[in-house]
Amino acid sequence: MVARTEPTPAPRVPAALVQPCPAKQRGPLKTTGAIVNRLVYTEGALDRCAAQVDGVRAWDAANADADGRAGR
Repeated sequence: MVARTEPTPAPRVPAALVQPCPAKQRGPLKTTGAIVNRLVYTEGALDRCAAQVDGVRAWDAANADADGRAGR
């Protein structure tokens, strides 16, 4: 008799690493201050998304199998 083994599912990416990126701001830019605020917001949004990508990469590397195949 041959024992059948079910494939082990890949671990899921933690929810904190797959949150949506911040929404775009589309209001009118009527002052220099509004432009600066938009740029500050946009830079923060990019930093947040970049941190999520870095977190996913680190998580994937930590969950790589012996052959180096990530996420398996």
